[in-house]
Amino acid sequence: LSHGVSFWGVTARRLGSSTYFCCLLFFAALATTLRSEQQVHRSITLAIMTSFPVSLYGIGQRFSIDPIIWMGGPTVARVGSPFAHAIYLGAYLMMIVPLTLSRVLVHYLASRTDRTRRIAHLSHAAIYALTAIAQLGAMFCTMSRGPMVGLAAGCAVMFLLLAVYWRKRWLVLGILAVGLLLLGGLALLAWPNGPFRTFANRYDVQRFSLMLNPQKGS
Repeated sequence: LSHGVSFWGVTARRLGSSTYFCCLLFFAALATTLRSEQQVHRSITLAIMTSFPVSLYGIGQRFSIDPIIWMGGPTVARVGSPFAHAIYLGAYLMMIVPLTLSRVLVHYLASRTDRTRRIAHLSHAAIYALTAIAQLGAMFCTMSRGPMVGLAAGCAVMFLLLAVYWRKRWLVLGILAVGLLLLGGLALLAWPNGPFRTFANRYDVQRFSLMLNPQKGS
């Protein structure tokens, strides 16, 4: 047992006790200082905007554009951005992407009702949409199956709740249809002698084709 590593963590993954204590202090500060809706709104905006350079860094790593030599070798196959690990980056983006998509939706709907600020709302929606594209690109570059499944589930729940709130039956049916198509696609990829076995052997696809394998999946 190394007390130093337990407290500070290692260079590649600084997840020692000190990191968890800092996270607890950070969330305690948020819980005690965020009192108004405007503060919550600004905090979400800050989280979304800071994710943009993080996502661009991850995409850059995929194309070997990285000024830092990370412990553990190149990060081209599975990028980690400043988180230094693909799963940590994927888990971070899994929480941020639904917030970004909600902002795109909110500003787009506002542009249809508030004609006096239509251009401003559309500009905000475009900025958030660009940020969401960068986030999804970085998420794909992580090749992390667990965070991707979590992101899909989170987005599905969010849009299902919106569909129920708006009383849009077609949206509920559309979400269920997309979910069934995704499950069917995974089943075809996992089928050893299926029609997509050649495509499933590619590295960037093989990880997903093994998701339904109890020995090798997530």
